[in-house]
Amino acid sequence: MVTHLRCDACHTPQIYMGRGTLDLTNCWIPLMDVPLEMGPLCVLEGSNALPGFDRMHETYCQWDFNHGDATSTTPGVNDIRGPGPFTSNPWELLSYDPAARWMSAKFEQGDVLAFTMKTFHGSLVNTTAANRLSVDVRYQPLDAPLDDRYSIQGHATAGAEIAGPRGLFGGAAAAMPSPAVPARGKTPGLKPGRSMYEAKREWGLPLEHVEATEPPLPR
Repeated sequence: MVTHLRCDACHTPQIYMGRGTLDLTNCWIPLMDVPLEMGPLCVLEGSNALPGFDRMHETYCQWDFNHGDATSTTPGVNDIRGPGPFTSNPWELLSYDPAARWMSAKFEQGDVLAFTMKTFHGSLVNTTAANRLSVDVRYQPLDAPLDDRYSIQGHATAGAEIAGPRGLFGGAAAAMPSPAVPARGKTPGLKPGRSMYEAKREWGLPLEHVEATEPPLPR
């Protein structure tokens, strides 16, 4: 378990790649030894299934970083400012369910950390002067719908054919680029986009968690 937690950009993979199957495994693989002080990945244990996160899975996790959600000012346009993370305050997420806890480790080169599409995760803060190198890899069933944002005209870069792009409701789709999406907060005639705080309020999420802080250590 992580103590004295500092964690950045807490989010779930679903908001970035949720147009295909949700039966997708996310893998983080360090290309070098990554001790805690170099900022390895950390995951919020239980955040994919604990009841305290149910409302969040019905709202934030259904939001699409490119195309917004049902509360967007303009359907099909993401009008929430920022790059997508739910919060950079890890204590806010711990407040949703008492059984949740942040987990990380001292990783060695070639280790694999695997987690689901609904698992909140982020990175510990790198307090060293060195860069840490890692890769992200995703796996899904071969016959499952593919998020067409991560397909190049339905083919792998090496030219080997892969499953063609499909919509969220299944069925093959023509291999064509995704429709153009206006830049967030810059759509003509719209006011600047909502903040994530405003979106949380509209989703009915408890705002008292936003300012949650680390509890004092026992004496």
